Amino acid sequence: TLGTRVSGEHHVGGAVRDMVFDALKAHGFSVISQADLTDTRGHKYTVIGANIPEVSQRAMLLDPCASTMLSVSNIVVRRVARVEPETCDSTEVLIMDPTLALRISCHRAMPLLALEYRTRLLAVIQSLDRAES
Repeated sequence: TLGTRVSGEHHVGGAVRDMVFDALKAHGFSVISQADLTDTRGHKYTVIGANIPEVSQRAMLLDPCASTMLSVSNIVVRRVARVEPETCDSTEVLIMDPTLALRISCHRAMPLLALEYRTRLLAVIQSLDRAES
């Protein structure tokens, strides 16, 4: 799993979700879905589905079955409560590593497409880290 933790009083919940949307779009992703969820303990999560249309299309042409794992990257945004009184709440952004999911493909070009996705997802994470500074 790829990810980062964004902290600070201005970087919680919806503000981080909006930062994630902006970062995804800046790196060529299209946001195709969003689900706001609450678990049984009352913790709130946002699950964002995003893809890079031209890369997803290339993947589908190469290996339609395996491309289903690459066509949408799931990004989970969740608030993490402070652990110690002097720390502030933070929001965690978790992203499935596409290179792990595509090990099932037999097509030699699929790992290259997964690496392209991973590189762009890492750029998204880096831009979130820079925004926190």
